[in-house]
Amino acid sequence: MLHRPLFGLSAGLALLGATLLLVFGVGSQADRVAPATAFPPIGHLDQATYDAVQQIRNPVLSFFARVLNIMGGAAIGISLVIAFLPAGHRRRVWEWMAAGFAFLMGLSRVYLNAHWLSDATTGVFLGAGVALTVAAVVALLDRRIEGETPADEIERDDPDEAVPTGA
Repeated sequence: MLHRPLFGLSAGLALLGATLLLVFGVGSQADRVAPATAFPPIGHLDQATYDAVQQIRNPVLSFFARVLNIMGGAAIGISLVIAFLPAGHRRRVWEWMAAGFAFLMGLSRVYLNAHWLSDATTGVFLGAGVALTVAAVVALLDRRIEGETPADEIERDDPDEAVPTGA
């Protein structure tokens, strides 16, 4: 459960909104050769990234990208952190680490020429957005069932130490 569900909901919805912008920015280009996009700057960034990756390709980076590709097959790190770690500072650190891992995983897919940068970014935004939004909705529903409002507690590392804001 999220400690600050309204913030989590806002962040999740922002990521899902960014996902939609990228989806519409890329558009449907089945009859054209990639990276032709509905919003040309996205296609230019995809091509520039592809060209840069070709310049830095080497055996060490290739090995690292393949390892990330195998490790990140399920791409569910953020969801696991939210589900299994209690709310607080320690979980926030792990959430950021999981988000960083998802980002590196996306970059490894770009490096391996499996996806364009816009595809990988969209996937990371979609996964993180869904994880945060679902966790926030569950947390809000849980608090509503328990008769609390999201503003009832001050954020603390230990939820047992939380004090009502009206006190």
